[in-house]
Amino acid sequence: CDGLYSSEPFCSPAPTPLACSSGNRCTFKQISAGRAHTCAVDMSDVVWCWGDNRAKQLGVATPGAISSVPVRSLANALAIAAGDDFTCAIRRTGVNNAQREVLCWGANEKGQTGQPLTAPSGERYPGPTIVLGPVDPIPTPTQYMTFPPSKLIVAGARHACAVTTDGWMTCWGDNNQLQVADTGTIAAAPIVGRPFPGSNTCGTCTITRVQVAGFLLAGAG
Repeated sequence: CDGLYSSEPFCSPAPTPLACSSGNRCTFKQISAGRAHTCAVDMSDVVWCWGDNRAKQLGVATPGAISSVPVRSLANALAIAAGDDFTCAIRRTGVNNAQREVLCWGANEKGQTGQPLTAPSGERYPGPTIVLGPVDPIPTPTQYMTFPPSKLIVAGARHACAVTTDGWMTCWGDNNQLQVADTGTIAAAPIVGRPFPGSNTCGTCTITRVQVAGFLLAGAG
């Protein structure tokens, strides 16, 4: 590398075909890049991840903090989303894989994997962990509407959102810039364990799915 990135020892100036752990070239149909890791879904609906794994964002244990070789982390995947140092996916589950569920793994200091915060805040969660459970269906807090399975998932730095098959979207994680909910009051993520004196739960973080106001014309499927 040269110019702006001359001090970066790991730059690669040319595209390089990825080889999976079996030694064969990986072929993917979806890919998502986080801050320092990348995950993709191959043609057999298997998730492969590579890069930084210090927060277990690759979804599996690796010998070191970084894996340059893609590692297999999840099967039956429909969609993948990589955040800063966590990952979320939608996968098929249930009888005949008829249901869909959202899973997240990796860092959880802002509730981005949907787990309660652990004292001291910043506890890392190995994954994957089911955070939203089967979504076929899940009632809203008002109990008058049900959510069908999710078809799309995206991840920001420390929050994530899922779009259901009928076009509704829910989000969770850090809401310090109103990226989860632009109106109303969120349900602050609870904290478990014994926090240090003066340590409280993150007031801008939620592990409760928040429905985005309005209707998204996202189509069916």
